[in-house]
Amino acid sequence: MKKTKKIVAAFLCVAMLFGISPHNINFNEFIIFKAFAAEYSDDYFVYNYEVDSAQNATITGVYPLNDTDTLNIPESIDGYTVVSIDLLNMNYDYYKSIVKVVIPSTVKTVSEHAFEMCPYVTQLTINSKIWDSIYVSAPSLKIINITSKVETIVSGYISSSVPLDEVNYDYAVLDNIFSAPYISLLNIGENVEAIESYFDTKSINEIYVESNNQHFSNDSNGVLFNKEKTILYNYPGKNMLEKYVIPDGVKIIKNCFSEDLTEITISNTVTAIDSHAFSNSPHLETVYCSDNIESIGSYAFGNCPLLKLVVLPDDKPIMIDSNTFDGTLIYEGLPSDMADENIIWDDDVLYIYNHAVASKENTAYVIMQEGTKSIANSLFSGSETLESVYIPNSVGYLGSNAFENCIKLSSISIPGSIKTIGSDTFSGCSSLKTVKIRDG
Repeated sequence: MKKTKKIVAAFLCVAMLFGISPHNINFNEFIIFKAFAAEYSDDYFVYNYEVDSAQNATITGVYPLNDTDTLNIPESIDGYTVVSIDLLNMNYDYYKSIVKVVIPSTVKTVSEHAFEMCPYVTQLTINSKIWDSIYVSAPSLKIINITSKVETIVSGYISSSVPLDEVNYDYAVLDNIFSAPYISLLNIGENVEAIESYFDTKSINEIYVESNNQHFSNDSNGVLFNKEKTILYNYPGKNMLEKYVIPDGVKIIKNCFSEDLTEITISNTVTAIDSHAFSNSPHLETVYCSDNIESIGSYAFGNCPLLKLVVLPDDKPIMIDSNTFDGTLIYEGLPSDMADENIIWDDDVLYIYNHAVASKENTAYVIMQEGTKSIANSLFSGSETLESVYIPNSVGYLGSNAFENCIKLSSISIPGSIKTIGSDTFSGCSSLKTVKIRDG
């Protein structure tokens, strides 16, 4: 049986203060402008709540009446739509049986402290149609369910300080709205149709995609692809494999960070490695690259501190973006016991299998190696000392911004055989007087 208590004494006092007879007051109209607090009960719980001037309810407390393992927050209380949860203080022994909380479609906001005192809650289901500002930080969560009823997410997150067993995600856009130190399984539902470019899988062990999803798929190692498996979207960072072979058919690699991988073999169908694709992988040592690679994005291997070998095709030009190998053993200089004749610093330029990928400051005169196929984007950009450069006939790609703002560069010799010159290659070269284009 439902019970309701509304506190109206304050309104009566105000009325009497101004000499207004209580019999002449229309309380229904007055409540529109004045919030009030009340209490409501169903068969299992007593709810404390407040009603705002728009006649929407906020849950401010919950107390159990009868045994149940699930708290289903009601969509409405006494005709007032429940749109917010302010505090669920379930920090006492008589809450131990309540391990599941279900948030209804009407709730738009959840305060950051709402679940902080809910040590027994292990499973949370969110059905909020409009997710304006939902912040959940629960100390013992194990399972998170974000259902297909969610239509819009403006801001918010769900975080757990302990490892999660699974996240079941069925909102249309896969985004960074959940976090934990470790997530055993991310289960992607049939309604997910897009992934934010910055979606982070560093803490995830395995990704599984429902078979009826029309946009995405996974392989036996729990790696996320598009449905056709031509794009590798996300490698689960907590997967404990040490070696992984990118499957045949994949053309683009987007995010392949891993905590444990030491060796990657990239199949010959791959033509593009996106920016930051492997960056910050702490144990990655060796990469065998596709013979058909055409482009490698900025910081693709950046800050992989143990990276000592990247095998690139040495007979064709590649678009290599800036800072691709910064923070690696390759960039810092291989120790003698790891020396490789195909990875060398020469004349203050770093070559990897005939591709010039980095340079050092204070370089004044550069004669690039014969056989060089590519000059990376921004290779000498911003150099305050570079004065003269010779580029051999073998170069087929001259990168964007390669000599941008080289204020002392006065002369350069380039072959007419170059097939591609990027944008703004010589932008800001205020001293450049001679550009010699040779036959060949």
